[in-house]
Amino acid sequence: MIFWNKWPYWLRGGVIGGGVAIIFYLLLYSCFFFANIGLEPGEVGFTYYCLVFAVISPIYPVAWLLSFLEPVFNYHWTFAGAYAPILSIPIWFAMSTLIGAIVDHIKSKKKSMQ
Repeated sequence: MIFWNKWPYWLRGGVIGGGVAIIFYLLLYSCFFFANIGLEPGEVGFTYYCLVFAVISPIYPVAWLLSFLEPVFNYHWTFAGAYAPILSIPIWFAMSTLIGAIVDHIKSKKKSMQ
């Protein structure tokens, strides 16, 4: 098994970005689940407090991007709210992988110059 410090930078970045997105996804939906226990239909309870996990997480920029692209793809605004947490995982994994690849490229250039 290859240890963390032997992994390429693109893989480290992808694991970190995707892992953080998964953690916030689980926090958000577990909060919604536990905040709705025992509520009657139509009651809100403490559900709005769960939105903190959506706003301070990597889910928010993805939801904003989906809302911004709404006229292009002609879908309803609830699409962004429903699918942003799910889509944030592969999007942040891909972005973090790209950042890790750039870091790897810069470090390999510096190493070759020495």
